[in-house]
Amino acid sequence: MVKTVIIFVDSSLELIPKALQDTTIAKKYAKKRRRHASRLLLDSSYHYKLMRDLPNHRKRGRPDILHTCLLTVLGTPLVKFKPHDCRILVHTYNHKLIEFNPETRIPKNYNRFVGLMEQLFSKKVIKTNGKKLISIINQSTIKQEIKDIPSQHRMIFSSRGKLMNLSNVFQKRALEDLVLIIGGFPFGDFSSEILQLSKIKISISSSPLEAWIVAARVLYEREKTILH
Repeated sequence: MVKTVIIFVDSSLELIPKALQDTTIAKKYAKKRRRHASRLLLDSSYHYKLMRDLPNHRKRGRPDILHTCLLTVLGTPLVKFKPHDCRILVHTYNHKLIEFNPETRIPKNYNRFVGLMEQLFSKKVIKTNGKKLISIINQSTIKQEIKDIPSQHRMIFSSRGKLMNLSNVFQKRALEDLVLIIGGFPFGDFSSEILQLSKIKISISSSPLEAWIVAARVLYEREKTILH
């Protein structure tokens, strides 16, 4: 069967950096959450003042973007009806690689999602009844994980790419295994690690779109060629 790999890259998902953990704001937030700051997600809603001195601070501290993207992708007919033909990966700003079982149902509540991700960073794996749902992939890279799919079958979706008709793109590639690469960050461009994965950069709109909108449109066009 035709395989589809969906990757959210440079995603704004990370723990509070060590340089910020002893600040007053971080300590106050940690006390409220009843955990050490080193075990809590960086979130610009709470830590914006702290983040201004971080490199690429506008690209970081937005776990809500990934939350919405995952809810969108995991709820699509393509993933629901063809889970064994899909793979969902998340690459973070700090180059961690996370795999989500396509049959996972993440919390719709954002705060519960945050707690789940903090648990993941601590335990490295989330299981239910012995079934692995979410896991951090150690000692590997995106390039290694998708090495079996040639670069010409990998697409980076970017507002800086070539504007193309999505329907035509996927109709021509209906029988191909594909890697669909979408940014999981609010501002900026892809890291050099990501840009090396493919020379195919596609724009689907004349103006920038939110990551979850891109994901929804891309997967809809992909599933039309597979399910219909």
